[in-house]
Amino acid sequence: MDKGAGTRDTTPHGTVFASLRKAERVWAVASIHGEAHRLRRLHSALREKLKPGDRVVYSGNAMGHGPEIGAVIDEIMAFRRYVLAQRNALVFDVAILRGAQEEMWQKTLQLQFAVNPSEVLDWMLDQGVGATLEAYGSDADEARTAARTGTMAITRWTSNLRSAFQASGHQAWLSALKHAALTRKTHCCSSAGDCGPTCRWMPRTTCSGGAAAGLTGFRTVPDLQQGGTGLRSATSRGSDRRPYDNARRRLRVRRTVAGRLHNR
Repeated sequence: MDKGAGTRDTTPHGTVFASLRKAERVWAVASIHGEAHRLRRLHSALREKLKPGDRVVYSGNAMGHGPEIGAVIDEIMAFRRYVLAQRNALVFDVAILRGAQEEMWQKTLQLQFAVNPSEVLDWMLDQGVGATLEAYGSDADEARTAARTGTMAITRWTSNLRSAFQASGHQAWLSALKHAALTRKTHCCSSAGDCGPTCRWMPRTTCSGGAAAGLTGFRTVPDLQQGGTGLRSATSRGSDRRPYDNARRRLRVRRTVAGRLHNR
């Protein structure tokens, strides 16, 4: 799919994909998992590296596991405002994608529709959703109690949870998340890397799955800041398609899991 600079995705999948303008470099930030302090250090280092023509993609999993999920979302939006405040920047220049944690959170808010809510809930708690529950005023014990009690109890619980989420101002953020970001010639797909927040830059003719480490087809250089920010840079080794294929495979797996949760 070849898109002109500065255009929106007007295909039937326009609500699923974000379209980036022609980019010199694309900075892809992988899984953050509620580690706001590390994300702030990453952003601080990235401010010194950004150049005109750069684009930024958050590849999902801002939620889950970590203790500062609300602060992470606020920090992402604050950095987005910083990028868009730069000269000649447009709203298309920052893409925020949904990862497995965001998919599971959306399913958590719809748990009353699951055929086996206790089973679905236990699986999601094993994947780190408990930290997101705590960020919005609930916890795993309250969730399990509601799931055991029945549909009406689950509905009351998810209603309270949704109200707390909306009161935080983060509902609009969740609703606007995309499944993938498209440059003029390639995809930059979301990933479920579990090594904390990382950042890589790629020429626009390459593709990244946003993985936290070991991206095939790229040469990784050491962290850009002491203290283990997780901020990394990478340079292309050529037109190796494996990163593209791996990213598409991860996207298919995530959609399959989300579909199974929806059908339960």
